[in-house]
Amino acid sequence: KAIESLMAALRKESGLSGTTLNKIFSLVKRVLEKAVDYDYIPRNPCAKVQAPRKCEPKRNALSAEEGARLLEVLDQAQREALAEMREKEARQRDRGNTDDRSRVLGISNLSSVIAVRIGLATGMRRGEVLGLLWDCIEFGDVCRLKITRSYTADCSLKEPKTKSSIRTVAVDSATEEHLKAWKVIQAAYLAQLGMKQGATTPVCCTDVGGLYDPTNFERWWSSFRKKHGFPTLKFHELRYTQATQLLANGVDVKTVQARLGHANASVTLNWYAHAIPENDVEAAAVVGSLFAGQSAKSDDEASRKGARIIRLTA
Repeated sequence: KAIESLMAALRKESGLSGTTLNKIFSLVKRVLEKAVDYDYIPRNPCAKVQAPRKCEPKRNALSAEEGARLLEVLDQAQREALAEMREKEARQRDRGNTDDRSRVLGISNLSSVIAVRIGLATGMRRGEVLGLLWDCIEFGDVCRLKITRSYTADCSLKEPKTKSSIRTVAVDSATEEHLKAWKVIQAAYLAQLGMKQGATTPVCCTDVGGLYDPTNFERWWSSFRKKHGFPTLKFHELRYTQATQLLANGVDVKTVQARLGHANASVTLNWYAHAIPENDVEAAAVVGSLFAGQSAKSDDEASRKGARIIRLTA
């Protein structure tokens, strides 16, 4: 009871969420288990206490219409960012600042737009997108992205935590064309810094051609989404959108699971798939037509049976 009272007091006085309290409880329980192991205490007082219930995370997914609008916004933002870069470069040339340059202002803005485009097209995690190098992209009959690294919040390029996260995903032809065009543009601007674009060059880079700090990207993303009418959209919700829309449009769950890099399909369904109201209406229509069809079939069979009986007794 003392542990339960403590958890209740923490919730009341600090306003901590159930999820946070659950983490605190789990930590205390593990510490006390160690204390039992070392014979500091006779038993773990948390052993028979139920952990505080985690809060159900709020997960939002874009509708098909919202996804289309975001894509239009990205197209416009990409055109504007490229035009702004060209204007800046023209001013640099007019001033004679063409040698010994340390950065090209604007590359990171274009990279940011490309990052969101990749996230929307693939459902990749933010770190996976920022960790993409050009050797991860295969252009061909089908453009495929090999996900083998993730650029973490502490600015470390690491392998994904799980084997299932190491995967290859295909992208649509429009996204492929944007990636091809961006590769050419990026190479030209990096050349002005005396850098040669290669296999290990980040796809989404900074103004100096390096890996893009996730914190700086989030700062850009926060400003971008508020400016363009998506004030609460989190980058990870592009991942929710991918799962929801693919499942809603008939893509099998194993394929969606593989694209998102989940270890099992239950994670895909429980965490990333969201019900779509329009599909519920369609489901109702399917059930109605199914049962109505069976009823009509039964009536028709009864009618034919009755006719046979009449013929046999006539």
